[in-house]
Amino acid sequence: MAEAAIVKTTQIFPKADVGEKSLKEKMLKAQRLFGLESSRLFHTPNNVPYAVIEVRNHFEIWPIRTEKFKLSLAHLFLQKTGKLPCKADIKKASEELEWLALLVGQKREVFNRIVKLDDAIYVDLVNSEWEQVKITADGWKVISGIDSPARFIRTPGMLELQKPIKGGSLKTLKNFLNIENEEAFVLITSWLLGAMNPDAPFPILILHGVQGSSKSTTIKILRSCIDPSVSILRTLPRSERDLQISASKSWVQSFDNISSLPQRMSDAFCRLSTGGGYASRKLYTNDSEVILNAMRPIILGGIPNFETQNDLVDRAIIVNLPHITEEKRRLESEIKDVWKREMPSIFGALCEAVSKALGNLGKVKLETLPRMADFARFVVAAEPALPWDNGMFLKAYESNRSEFIDIALDADPAGTFVLEFMDKRDEWSGTHSELLESLKNIVPKSIQRIKEWPKSPNSLSNRLMKLEAFLMKKGVKIERERRADKRIITLRKIDVNQPQGRQSCSDNKSFFKANRTDQSDAAQDNSLELREVSESEISGGYQGEPAVIEDLAWEEGEI
Repeated sequence: MAEAAIVKTTQIFPKADVGEKSLKEKMLKAQRLFGLESSRLFHTPNNVPYAVIEVRNHFEIWPIRTEKFKLSLAHLFLQKTGKLPCKADIKKASEELEWLALLVGQKREVFNRIVKLDDAIYVDLVNSEWEQVKITADGWKVISGIDSPARFIRTPGMLELQKPIKGGSLKTLKNFLNIENEEAFVLITSWLLGAMNPDAPFPILILHGVQGSSKSTTIKILRSCIDPSVSILRTLPRSERDLQISASKSWVQSFDNISSLPQRMSDAFCRLSTGGGYASRKLYTNDSEVILNAMRPIILGGIPNFETQNDLVDRAIIVNLPHITEEKRRLESEIKDVWKREMPSIFGALCEAVSKALGNLGKVKLETLPRMADFARFVVAAEPALPWDNGMFLKAYESNRSEFIDIALDADPAGTFVLEFMDKRDEWSGTHSELLESLKNIVPKSIQRIKEWPKSPNSLSNRLMKLEAFLMKKGVKIERERRADKRIITLRKIDVNQPQGRQSCSDNKSFFKANRTDQSDAAQDNSLELREVSESEISGGYQGEPAVIEDLAWEEGEI
């Protein structure tokens, strides 16, 4: 019976007629006709076929299923034969090359704008020569795509990034920013530096300010530094599906004029900044699943209710931009002209800072690990090449977090009154029901009636879980345990300024003197012993399974 169930391949694929070329020969014919050897055909882990096409003195990479690839095939055919191909020939050749890429070609990853491979970071300039910037601990240089292991793809809307030049300073960037103080410059520049490191989670940069505070112009400037695009100022995506599709098409995700931010989109931004996935059915008609997994730098402009989004604030750098008076306002065309001249040197200084970070990363040990620790460690490693005093970044970063944690707690009545409740005691222990009743003794009746006030023990428990990290920063630690059949919560005061007893590389003058790019004496201080912090020790990334969303139809070509 078992033998009867076996279907031979000859029953599915009839034997070829005598004289007919084999399937392999027929597929190789298209290869030879267009000059595409099997070594230039590959497919991604998601089984998307690609071809590497030689055009004049460089190579281009295109998905085989796209119209751009078919147009390239037509050009190759014309160059090779001097004749115009018919659509049927191009279609047939594309289909055969697609099978070759899937069945014979190697499996390789493709990337969008920036990637880190081994010990180097590669940046796609998206120019007509398909050149890249290669950044290592020894410096940076512009290289041909032929000499790079990084396979970058081009998507609609991507613009050319000007070639970096040496000798510039990131201090020049300050001339294009509408900021109140040096701390804002440090934070914005640090975010920009972190956006160049694909290995670490990215903090979300939130630009806050009144109308006429140059939020849109600031987004344009920052985006054009590393990932210029036709569509820089985009509206808020309608769903996480739209956000993930956008992330698959470009590196920096920038959204402006956000009038409100639903909780579901706030959570989606958090997942995208620290690494998370999205899953959906590919089509309504089948059960195939599409999973998009990405981690991207994000800029958000004009969020009015950010203080109520605790997870977002916990991952964010929030910069207030002052109103620009009429006498200080400048024409946007004037800013563009000056920016076009200065941008290559600013980009070069940014590449220099990234190079310094790669060289120093293994030497950096932070005294305490802040939220988004990988990002903080990378910036500290680059500080010898940055235009501010040593250790200023961590001070600005912690100050920024503390300021907006205060704002977030003030906006949440539960957090506000828990702090007031603990102000007169060192410790309290009991059930959530008992805590809710105790809080009612100090909470005005008018506050208890608003929808933001937790009405039940469960809602109070959920609210405190979201506020736990913020409350700890303000000196109140929450502990939970189960005693018999009760869930007990303990609130305990702690000293937030208690020293941790670990040496900070950012405060060690010998480290920065040895690594400052402007120091004539670059000798290392051998008395300083530093160890590399493992990735697991400092990980701040999103941990968990991809978010599974409801069934959605995917149109061909969207991914």
